[in-house]
Amino acid sequence: MKVDPQCVPCLLGRILYEVKLAGGGKDVQKKVIKRALEIMSKGFSEKVASVELATEVHRETYSLLGDDDPYREVKRRSTAVAKELLPLAENYYREAEDRLTAAGTLAVVGNLLDFGIMDAITGPEVLKENFRKYVSEGLHVNHLRRAEKLLLESKDRTVIYFTDNAGEVVFDRFLIEEFKNRGAKVFLVPKGVPILTDATVEDLQEADLLEMVDGIYKTSTFYVGVEIEKMDEKLKKAMEEAALIVYKGMANYEAVSEPEGYRYRPRMFIMKAKCEPVASSLGVKKGENVALLQL
Repeated sequence: MKVDPQCVPCLLGRILYEVKLAGGGKDVQKKVIKRALEIMSKGFSEKVASVELATEVHRETYSLLGDDDPYREVKRRSTAVAKELLPLAENYYREAEDRLTAAGTLAVVGNLLDFGIMDAITGPEVLKENFRKYVSEGLHVNHLRRAEKLLLESKDRTVIYFTDNAGEVVFDRFLIEEFKNRGAKVFLVPKGVPILTDATVEDLQEADLLEMVDGIYKTSTFYVGVEIEKMDEKLKKAMEEAALIVYKGMANYEAVSEPEGYRYRPRMFIMKAKCEPVASSLGVKKGENVALLQL
């Protein structure tokens, strides 16, 4: 997905949030904003991918802050809140008539644990206070039964599952369970390098997911979303052979909607469309919940 003018204020808001997390004052804010504007002024183009520009801005911001993981405390809080909500989520899932849809709904609700972007919730505690309301929204686009059919008809029922945010991954357990119940082997792909609120292997371990799955791959670069061209060759091969590839969150969607990501299909995008450009590209309204299958 190419960069949109609306990406600019969103990106500026996010790096200001990063400065705040790192304890930076007004002088640091000015330095970071000035540098970000220089990068965006030079790099903003209809030919540039949104994640490419965002990655460059965040890389420079981290460097100026001298902090390789300013989100570490927010990620810790997100995981703690998600774990507190787990009994409530478990009850919702177990009592659902359609557990597959319930699992997909919980995966999207977890996608709210993303901070610093425009119109995002202000902290993990907001999810705790409004959990039932968010769950009641359900899925506005629900292709999970199509994905199930695809999986059951496949000889190799392997699912490659690109995770998104720390805390959010706690709620991914239900969809993982649904895939496993249909005979699938599930391999998670967290970040190999800390960036934003994205989950690393350590976050998956904290979420008690590692014992649920058949293996782990990792992305290897500091990048917003997934940098397809620089993925490990073993991961590329696994994706080529997989019955289904699941991408959680907007950044992964933005990254693999670029041409180099087209070769890896079938794929499913699971997210809340939190901004107008992404919502428009998906054909939904801003704020709607999506489980979209592309063959």
